[in-house]
Amino acid sequence: MSIFALVGPAQAAFPILRNVGMTALGVIRPLFSLSLLVAITMFFKPLIGGVFRAAVVAVKPHEAFAVRRLNSHLRSVRLLNRMAREMDASQPNVAAELRSFAARD
Repeated sequence: MSIFALVGPAQAAFPILRNVGMTALGVIRPLFSLSLLVAITMFFKPLIGGVFRAAVVAVKPHEAFAVRRLNSHLRSVRLLNRMAREMDASQPNVAAELRSFAARD
């Protein structure tokens, strides 16, 4: 059963539609169906969002904390080494300090 089947009783609810003809019903039925679909979607929005997040986690699970910490540490080391390379010509002492910071655990 489709959600659009609920619009069928519109002819019984609005007897004037029989007099106006099928053109008015042809306009009202999709509008009513769309508004009903939007209302149901808004009502179940938290559920739909949760299902979507669960599907994303199922496809791409979170990394373990240790892996994230290691990746963060490696990014910091690469950043310090890049800064050291940029300062190598102008300030060699600062570049050496940055490399020593990058070498620490």
